[in-house]
Amino acid sequence: MRIKNILYMEGKMRKLAFILIFFVMIPFFSFAEGQADGPAIKPTISVIKATMDTTFIKPEDRQDAVCAEFKKLTGITLQVIQPVHAQYEEKLQIMISSGEIPDIFETNPTKATLYARDGAIVALDSFIAAHPSMKSINPEIIEAYRMKDGKIYFFPYQLGGGCVGYVRKDWLDKLGLQIPTTYDELVNVFEAFTKNDPDGNGKADTFGYSITLMGDGQFQDMYNRLIMLDARGIFIKKAGVWVDGFAQPEMRAAMGRWQDLYKRGVIDTEIFTNNTSMMREKFFQGRVGLFEYWSGSWGFKIQRDTKIGSGDQAVVVPMAPIKGARYLNRLAPVLCISSKAKDPKAVFDNFIGLMYDSGRGQNLFTYGVEGIHWKRSPDGMMQMLPVPSNPKIVWAKTYIEPVFRLNNMKISVPLDRETLTSVEIWRANSDTMPLEDGDVVFNRNIGQLHTLRLEIFSKITKGELSVDAGLKQYMDRSKNLNVETMIKELNG
Repeated sequence: MRIKNILYMEGKMRKLAFILIFFVMIPFFSFAEGQADGPAIKPTISVIKATMDTTFIKPEDRQDAVCAEFKKLTGITLQVIQPVHAQYEEKLQIMISSGEIPDIFETNPTKATLYARDGAIVALDSFIAAHPSMKSINPEIIEAYRMKDGKIYFFPYQLGGGCVGYVRKDWLDKLGLQIPTTYDELVNVFEAFTKNDPDGNGKADTFGYSITLMGDGQFQDMYNRLIMLDARGIFIKKAGVWVDGFAQPEMRAAMGRWQDLYKRGVIDTEIFTNNTSMMREKFFQGRVGLFEYWSGSWGFKIQRDTKIGSGDQAVVVPMAPIKGARYLNRLAPVLCISSKAKDPKAVFDNFIGLMYDSGRGQNLFTYGVEGIHWKRSPDGMMQMLPVPSNPKIVWAKTYIEPVFRLNNMKISVPLDRETLTSVEIWRANSDTMPLEDGDVVFNRNIGQLHTLRLEIFSKITKGELSVDAGLKQYMDRSKNLNVETMIKELNG
């Protein structure tokens, strides 16, 4: 089966509400609406086996309580298999290839297209059309996941989200600088953060900027927009037609910028080996003054963890993209239902449908279980309780991040300024990434192409190749990977 050969690719509530209307133009549903305490109709299945990434509640945070509440609502036992994040796609692939496919599982959209072509998952169109909860979701959100054969095989569990820049405002203030709005200003900030001792420890131990280039085995465009500007290192659409972003004129200019910054010594020298946790920790510990990471609840976590790592004087603010740059709105991780499930419609109705019932089910998948993850405050709002596995921090979500929900169910918890501001900036300055729906050659060669892109990027950035020589080498070697055929497959 072709799956065996898959390669790893890949400030205020009113203001937020106004922006949300643009993305999710749907009616309001109160918490009281939705599913009752138990199933209205006896379910046709007794168990749902779900393989979930670590975005879903972990066992140590009382996953068992969530599963127990799920059974109260549906009459169905929820069995969760949750590989560690770094091994998730590998473990999932092994399960599917060996025939041990779960009833429902999470993956990324590109891999989901492969499972759909191999017949491992079912089309969801009829289930979506029949379920009343789906009427509360803007159809355009779901349409973004339609494949070239005209069917929808996978469902986003929330809006995709995207990254924004986060900068040490206390460093800017100390050095007499403003948040950069142009590329030249950005370079000046990098220089100052690297060479002017922003942390005041008398050591040359800081960099202006850090990123991770790797993510899901592909050139990672999410974390580098402030330097890439209008360039993209992956396949993109121009005027509705797929092209190789790495071969576009914009990439030539971007590579010149990377090479210059590396030569100046103002960016982290370990960007070629950083993973996301390494990049975060460098920022938290005050070794880097600016990086790009996820908007939403991460806005709060980044401020909190930077104070923990660097001291209470640390102030982090999210920033708008500089002139010429745009942030990205990724397609979200998706849920797929196995073609081997006993009753795929029952799985959809009792898992995906429940997630967006605008009531008790959505509340469970968003906030967790009353008395364990939250309690009701006298004013009727929810108050989040300490995280079961780490009582020093406050519980945030079970699975769906409130600000990225697909419908407009009332947010029942007060949201912090950092979360709201990061989301506002991202929504106002982001472009949606299209679904990559290639075929045999695309799926066979995409991993090798990503490896080639990373190799060329690294050699140019380090000055081992000139920009022209590096991009010529890319053009020559990508031909051997049938890049033109890959583009034709994407264009259908």
